[in-house]
Amino acid sequence: MLRRKAKAIAISLFLLTVLGPFGTYDDFSLPRRAAYWLVILVFCSVIFEISVPGFLYSPNLTRKMRRWFRFAAGVLVASFFATWGVYTIEYVARGSPEQKPLYLVFVYVVLIGSVISYFSFMHSFSKVYARTVPTGIDFERIAFFSTYPELKGSSLLWITMEDHYARIVTEAREVTLHASMQDLERQLSGYPGMRVHRSHWVANDAMQSIDREGRKVMLRVDKNQKLPIGGKYQKQVEAVFAETTQKD
Repeated sequence: MLRRKAKAIAISLFLLTVLGPFGTYDDFSLPRRAAYWLVILVFCSVIFEISVPGFLYSPNLTRKMRRWFRFAAGVLVASFFATWGVYTIEYVARGSPEQKPLYLVFVYVVLIGSVISYFSFMHSFSKVYARTVPTGIDFERIAFFSTYPELKGSSLLWITMEDHYARIVTEAREVTLHASMQDLERQLSGYPGMRVHRSHWVANDAMQSIDREGRKVMLRVDKNQKLPIGGKYQKQVEAVFAETTQKD
């Protein structure tokens, strides 16, 4: 997740520095253009990092609004606050009171912020996995799917915590939610799966093999994906895996 955001900012910085839009090509040298856009991108990224996930991954808003509307709302709110900072940076950097109209700066922030936010947050919604047939689970009885109705209809595979966000992989797609593992584990009560590590939860059907790599014990959940098994979870994971394998 952090790598994807850093990549989006790096690409944006390169393009803005080279192209020099909004008059920066004529007003600044190449190093000053790079510094100017770097300050703006870093400042705005902090604002958008707070606002966009807050709207996009909110359980309450998820029940009421489609994700594109949540995304747009988060971008607009972030742009409102970021615009004042950009307007100030613009004034200091150019050293002239003749600035662009505030509404025009707002439009620029919305356009650039929308692109970066899409690749930072929305892009994860579009990743589709080959396995798309649910396993016949009664989704109505699982609290998790009431909180996140967009995920209803696709069986879970695994969940991995990344800072304060949970990367949730289903048979249909991958999403990132602002949630804690403790809350997710509670909401998934009754779902055939278990916590295998303080930062990882895995559905029983996703357990493919248990591999030992030196002192580490790893659980394979996909062809190219292994998750570590915590020491206190190891015996229970081995028991569930053995039972699942026997059923197969």
